[in-house]
Amino acid sequence: RYAKEKGLVLTIGFTAEQMQAKPEEIKKLSAMGHEVILQGQIDTGHATPEEIRTALNREIQAYTQLFSKAPQYYLPYRFQATTLIKKACKEQTLKVVLFSQDSRAVVYKKADAFVQTLFSQISKGDFIYLDHAVLSQDVLERLHREMEGSGYKNQNMTQALID
Repeated sequence: RYAKEKGLVLTIGFTAEQMQAKPEEIKKLSAMGHEVILQGQIDTGHATPEEIRTALNREIQAYTQLFSKAPQYYLPYRFQATTLIKKACKEQTLKVVLFSQDSRAVVYKKADAFVQTLFSQISKGDFIYLDHAVLSQDVLERLHREMEGSGYKNQNMTQALID
């Protein structure tokens, strides 16, 4: 609600499974102006390159069916941004988005310290990973104030993974 009231644009990653389960809700977010990207679920631990390509194609198909266009960005599953995933994405002309591991490590800090860490990373041009458990209105408000005070205007400021 805060993002909508302030006109903030969020970048939100959804898995193919989520897109198939709640297509209308996800389309509504996109219609509100938020950027929806493809959140992968490929565990590359023991997968062959062909298995990775096949799984990626299934994920791309779910996004394409929902939005009638191919995705531009791909957020690999947790820490699975391996060379194989990057290569498979490149073959599909997908840009790989890496989330910041630092923000994940500061989830339990006080809100002000957490926001300062996030803003520091945004200032460097990093994408920010916010788990739905920490994406509170308070954190969004504080981050928005920090960004406005530093001259950032209507910028994609968060990448939220919604479970």
